[in-house]
Amino acid sequence: MQLIMNDWGLQTVEQARLFLEGSQVVEFRGRTTQEKYSWVEEVLIRFGYHLLSRDERGVLRRYVEKVTGYSRSQVSRLIAQYTRTGRLRKRKYRRHRFPQRPNIKT
Repeated sequence: MQLIMNDWGLQTVEQARLFLEGSQVVEFRGRTTQEKYSWVEEVLIRFGYHLLSRDERGVLRRYVEKVTGYSRSQVSRLIAQYTRTGRLRKRKYRRHRFPQRPNIKT
């Protein structure tokens, strides 16, 4: 079952707080990581995250956690990336490998 959530009606932090209080058993999921990241970025811009008070930022964090299904630490990392760069992009995984020694036969 596919649902499309239009949250443009939420324009204030108080409305987000009421949404969190009223939707305890509802859980939402995005289809892809990039969809979730773009939604989180749009929410942070719409609410003016950097201008909010500490309590309001906490409400917005819980709102993002609820809708995306991400953990508290993942949301913190995403918000930190947004405040550092102004964007949310999925980083490529870069595996560390030690340099290989040449195969010398003696």
